[in-house]
Parts: sequence; structure tokens; C-alpha cells
Amino acid sequence: MPIRIPLVLLISLFSMLAGASDKPTSESTEVNHVVDRIAAQESKNLEKLRQLSPIAETYVQQYKPDKDFGRIPIADHYFLARVSFGEPGVKEQDLFSAPQQPLTSKILRQFLDIGVRNRTAWIPTGFAQMAILGSDFDRTHYDFTFDHREFLGALRCLVFNVVPKAHSGGGKFLGQIWVEDRDYNVVRANGSFIKPRDHRIYIHFDSWRVNVAPGIWVPACIYGEESEIRLEGKLVALRSETHFWFYRSSQHSQNELTAILVDSRDGISDQSTPGALSPIETQRLWLLQAENNILDRMEQAGILAPASEVDTVLQTVANNLIASNDLTIHAEVRCRVLLTTPIEAFTVGHTIVLSRGLLDVLPDEASLAAVLAQQLSHIILAHDNIDSGMAFSDRLLFPDDQILSRLLLKRDPQDQQAAAQKARSLLDNSPYKEKLASAALFFRQLQLSQQALPNLVEPRLGDPLTPNSQPNPTGTEAKLDPKSTQQVAALPLGTRIELDPWTSRLTLNKAKSDEPLTPREKMPLQITPFRPYERYQDNQPAAVSSPGNP
Repeated sequence: MPIRIPLVLLISLFSMLAGASDKPTSESTEVNHVVDRIAAQESKNLEKLRQLSPIAETYVQQYKPDKDFGRIPIADHYFLARVSFGEPGVKEQDLFSAPQQPLTSKILRQFLDIGVRNRTAWIPTGFAQMAILGSDFDRTHYDFTFDHREFLGALRCLVFNVVPKAHSGGGKFLGQIWVEDRDYNVVRANGSFIKPRDHRIYIHFDSWRVNVAPGIWVPACIYGEESEIRLEGKLVALRSETHFWFYRSSQHSQNELTAILVDSRDGISDQSTPGALSPIETQRLWLLQAENNILDRMEQAGILAPASEVDTVLQTVANNLIASNDLTIHAEVRCRVLLTTPIEAFTVGHTIVLSRGLLDVLPDEASLAAVLAQQLSHIILAHDNIDSGMAFSDRLLFPDDQILSRLLLKRDPQDQQAAAQKARSLLDNSPYKEKLASAALFFRQLQLSQQALPNLVEPRLGDPLTPNSQPNPTGTEAKLDPKSTQQVAALPLGTRIELDPWTSRLTLNKAKSDEPLTPREKMPLQITPFRPYERYQDNQPAAVSSPGNP
């Protein structure tokens, strides 16, 4: 028996179906409009990026599984280059390569693609490539689906799922993007490139951009991770971090940079009384000229951070050591920060330089004091490690990629041992005397990590913090207990310092320090994901979107 449906119900049903078909059409039109604005903004931003040439630093760690710690590092890799975002992809000029780097590693750097290829062919530009989504990031090549809204810091964002169309070819992005809802700039991209060629491997990444000035968005940092990847015939886990800084015009030639005369900030002048200076005073001022020239050249090359609040913190700890030991030093002891990740400390004349990576992983102030005490001891003992001829500014007119070979600041083992002994006496008379157990643990952690993480622990410019043949500056040995959550020998990378990619200035991370609840959360010297606080660099309010549409 056929079922009879009242006419009024049929009319209602058809109306509902018609309404249902109209609604998606309206929503899809709105989504397409937003996506077109995103694509247009992405194209505009890419054109701006092509005029800039930042420094890109990539640090990679390989891991193996561990039942107690989840994973432990077994190898690392390090790349530092000036990159340009041109066509067809990212290009690099290798910078500051370690002089002892094997020839095979130099050859591997010649590959220009994404991630890694075959066995050990690490491709530096591949990591920087993750900062851009391509010149064809539009509805012709991708399908965009609105997913949800989410705040990233102070930015209200629209989140889209992005899938390449079947005909788009290889090397396309697959994942999610976060788009701020005022001007429709892509703030974050989380996913991977797909369909690799020639046995290359694409890794998953989380790429972040920041607003550095009104209308200017630049790549800031990229976190990469694979839980299982085959390298050298073995399955390993992999994590990487890429930082960008020192943005400048790509049209600024190397010759123009190195033709800039380096002027002293202080100058060679009498700061005390008028009249002739003694030979000792003129010699001191001449060495100060050389010191300032070297520091200025390092800052011009983009590896030394401009003066910042971080310098002030270091200066305070150094002054505590000087005051508590009643030291008389003829010139002011200054502190500066190297922008790179490898853990190192050295002096340039009377200036103590610590790397950003070192400051990131120091567990406490006492450990910082121990590092500074060792470098301060070199100054007290007059272990000069700079050529006084650097007071002639033309001596520093060389390309950036020669910084390491021209400015090696290493000392012989005898000077290192004497400085370690002097540092122990400085620390014994300091406010940090009763807190040096944690510092001893920190140096022990570095020693134990040298084999697995040589690219992190071994210095580029100065001396190793923990020479195998010498005791650490605290004068005490520490027994490391990796399973104890009460014992934190070293922090993960990125814990303490924030880097402004546009100005290269450093600030202290003000986030609350969390105590590890399990041994797995300690992660000493390891790479962890990024979560920058996003904000607009102007006072304009965010746009208000309608509740039902993107």
C-alpha cells in the first residue's frame, strides 16, 4: 500500500531542501572571497620577502626511543646561511662554517631542496623553504576549507584546511593555515609538503610569521619533527628548529657591506685629564679601539645582538663577581650576546660574549655566574686573544663568510686551565658560593652531551666550556641523576631568550617556569616546539567578522 504524504509536508520538505542548497552556496561564496584575499596577501608578502635577505639558522637533532625519557639525542646537524626567497625557491650563501668541517659536509650543502635526501645529504635551504607556501598558493592549485576560529596571542585567526588539487604536482603544501582576520596574512602554517622527487624526504613543520612593522610580516621560526624517518639505513626520530633574523635588502651587496668603515663607539680620546697620555694609557686605548672594531664588525655581520636588556642582566652578575672579589680592572667589563645557538662563551678584550643558545639552557643564576667567572678570569689574567692590529679599521673589511677564519678567539690549554683555577677563587668569594652544585651539574651535562651533540656543545669562535682534560670552573664534580625531577642540569633550547627577527634584539622570556613532573619533561639541551606570542605592531583594532562566516 503506497504511503500518502500530505501536500503541506511536501511543500515544507522542498522548501527545506531549497534552503539547504542555498546556504552552502552563500557560505562557499564568502569563503572563496576570503581565500582570494588570503592568496592576494600571500602573493604581496612573497614579493616583499624577495627584496629581503635574512640570516637563517637551522639546528637538527636525531633521537632514538628510550623507555624512561621517551627519546634521547644521538646526533645533531647545524647550518647557518644568508637566504633569499627568490624564484624558483630559496637560495643560500653559507656563512660562518666551522673551519674543521669535513669536505663531505661542504659538498652536501650544495643541494638545493627541502629537508634531507638519501643518506646524510642534509639540505639547509630545505628548512628555510618551509617559511613560504609558494607563488601558486591560490584556489587554482588548492582546496581551502574553513575549520574554526582561534586566538594566537593577541591575534584572532581563521583556521583553514588546505589540500592541493590533484593536478597541482609535487612540492605542494598540505595542512592547516592560521590567518589573522584583519588583513588576511598567513600567521602560521602547520603540515608538510607532499610528493617529493628524487628520493628526497619532506618533513612535517610548524612555521610561524610575525608582524614586525605596519604591513610587514616575516618568517620568524620553524619547528620540524618526524617521529620515524629512515637515515643512514636506520629509523630515527628527528626534530629541527630554524630561526630567522637580521633582515636586510637582498640588493645590498657584500662589497657594499664590507666597504663600510668600522668606527669605534668610544674613540681614542683621553677620558680623564687634558694633556698628554702615558704610554700605558695609549696602549690601553689602542686595544679598546681594536675591541670595539671587532664587536662592531660582528654586529654588522648579524651574529652579535644589538645592546639589549639581556646584556644588562649579564652585566649585573659580572659586577657581583667583581664587587665581591674587590677587583680593580682598568677598563669597564662589558657583556654582549652572540645570536647563534651553539653553546659558547669567549672574550673580546674586556667584553664577555655568551651565545643565545648558552643563555637558553642555563638552569639558574649560579650557573651563569660560573660561566662569567671563567671568562672574567681571562680578563683579570690578561689572556689577550685579539690582534691589536684590528684597531686599523681596514683590517675588518672582509666578507661575512670569513668571520670565523678571521676572528678566531681561542686560547691555549694553559690559559684555559689558569682561568678555571682563578674562576674557582672568584666563585668562592661570591654570593653564589653556596649555590654552585647546580652549576657543576650543568657542566657535567655538557660533558656527557659532547659525543651526541657536538654541533651544539662545541664552540665556533671561542674555547669549549668543558674541556675533557680540565675540571669545570666550580672546582667540584657532580653526579648526574637523569631520572630525578628535582635535579635539572640544563634546560631545553629556547627557554630563556626571545629573538626579534626584524631588529635582531633579544628579550628575556617572561613566561612562568614550570617544574618537570616526569623525567621525560626535563629534555636537557633538546629542541622543543615554538609558541610565539603574536601581536600587531600598530594600534589598529582587529577586524570584526560576521558570526556565521569567516
